[in-house]
Amino acid sequence: LPGSLAMLMICLWLFFTAFNILEASLPSMMSKLSPIKNKGTAMGIYSSAQFIGAFLGGILGGVIYSFGDISWIFWSAGLISAGWLIMMLPMQAPKHYSSRIVPLNEVTAETADEFVERLNAIKGVVEIVIVLEERIAYVKFLADDIDLHELEACLIYA
Repeated sequence: LPGSLAMLMICLWLFFTAFNILEASLPSMMSKLSPIKNKGTAMGIYSSAQFIGAFLGGILGGVIYSFGDISWIFWSAGLISAGWLIMMLPMQAPKHYSSRIVPLNEVTAETADEFVERLNAIKGVVEIVIVLEERIAYVKFLADDIDLHELEACLIYA
């Protein structure tokens, strides 16, 4: 019994460590991968899918338990996890995006297109959204492919 209790504690520790890492990193990744203009919508869909999945998982677990014993639930979860692993193996790691919110001091409606062209000329810049009413710009870029000095130099004169 003490050995099985220790094994249970180790498994619980591993589960909750992985859970806490995913709980923080998946919304962050979703936020970085979504287009700037649709970030709120993407985060809302992600959050809704997460809670619908938890709801349906509980229902599915209850249905499986009604046909068998508790081991059926573990075997079913194992099969679903194995299926997900097989689907996930050919996936490539997502690119490392980063973003900056830039105050627009000197940019006007007339000079906004020129500012966007200067930023788009920098290798690694992926997306730019200017909100003139708020006097800010959102700049999304590939963190591994950009020269931050060149980006910062361009942003100083915004």
